[in-house]
Amino acid sequence: MSSTEFMILLTKNSKKNLLLHNPKINFESFQYSINPKIMKKITQIFISLMFSVFFVQAQPECGTDILHQNLLETNPTYANSIKQQAQKWLKHQTQGNTNGLVVNGPNGSIYEIPIVFHIMHSGQALGTTQNPTNQTITDLLDYMNQAFEATWLSNPDTANGGVYVPIQFKLAQRTPLCAPSNGINRVNASSLPGYANYGIGMPGAANGAPDIDVKALSIWSNTDYLNIWIVTNIQGAAANGGAVAGYAYFPGAPSSMDGVVLRADQTNWAIVHEVGHSLGLYHTFEGSSDPYTCPTNTNCNSDGDMVCDTDPYALISGCSVGTNLCTNTINTPVLYNIMNYTDCPNRFTIGQRDRMVFTLLNYRQSLVTSLGLKHPVHQQIQLQYQPLPVCL
Repeated sequence: MSSTEFMILLTKNSKKNLLLHNPKINFESFQYSINPKIMKKITQIFISLMFSVFFVQAQPECGTDILHQNLLETNPTYANSIKQQAQKWLKHQTQGNTNGLVVNGPNGSIYEIPIVFHIMHSGQALGTTQNPTNQTITDLLDYMNQAFEATWLSNPDTANGGVYVPIQFKLAQRTPLCAPSNGINRVNASSLPGYANYGIGMPGAANGAPDIDVKALSIWSNTDYLNIWIVTNIQGAAANGGAVAGYAYFPGAPSSMDGVVLRADQTNWAIVHEVGHSLGLYHTFEGSSDPYTCPTNTNCNSDGDMVCDTDPYALISGCSVGTNLCTNTINTPVLYNIMNYTDCPNRFTIGQRDRMVFTLLNYRQSLVTSLGLKHPVHQQIQLQYQPLPVCL
């Protein structure tokens, strides 16, 4: 069946049951061809419903804060880098033109970032959750790009509270050794002790293969690619391993650690959130550790998440519209922010957009000029009396 077809399945319990095509389902069916644009919308609705079901079942967590604090305490170089980033951001916000980085509009600048997905399975068959197909990865990337564009169907567009972020992510077209690539790198990590049973272990975790060891199996240069590892499981520092859906490192982390890690069964929730961290965004509740503590907000450019158009917010899950105890005003729109822990994240703010572009151009600028998106062309250049092979 083509990608522009779907199946309407008639069962005893329902006269109409719309289901995206799945060749493993064996029901009496009727096929109808539909417009590709309609099919795209149906796919988005279906995935959005899956997100909703997921949020009802469990509240995922992000492990970035734990790793960030660990590096601040153990790595003076990283701690100094973070301090300098904060100082440069404060100077930019108070002395510079915050909108000067971005040109919104049909002809505005779009920054393209080469991305490589490392699928760290442990022998699972292709097409399983732990070893997703290329199409699943492509769909995930499409979702992230639309979330940054504010065009994902279930998210608000720019006319309804969404913010267009001029950053797009594309699968790498070459490896670091200049071989052709589709940007998807599959690695069986079961050779690492602990990985097959527990997945990756964050610092302080009792089980799992150490983060740095897992990444060493496949990492590409962090100056040319945004590395994203999809792992079978994540073990946090909590006694029970925690419920960590993903984590990322801020700019300044050691190159052997830098990148994004996603748990294979939580990629949809975690990917946009964690890439936000990689581009310098903190949680909107930064400085709060529970639902009753508000973060300091004396100077919104240097306190909390260091973004002035995200209200200070306590660490609260769920998705109930009400009063923000930190401002005594309604808790929207920060309730819906992608960098929050609520069940309904669907937007960035203008301030977050500016901070991500600022971070990209100041601390990850080599990604913008990387050749990672250029298909390799091998040629020979005559150097005096002998040819020199080069990759262009």
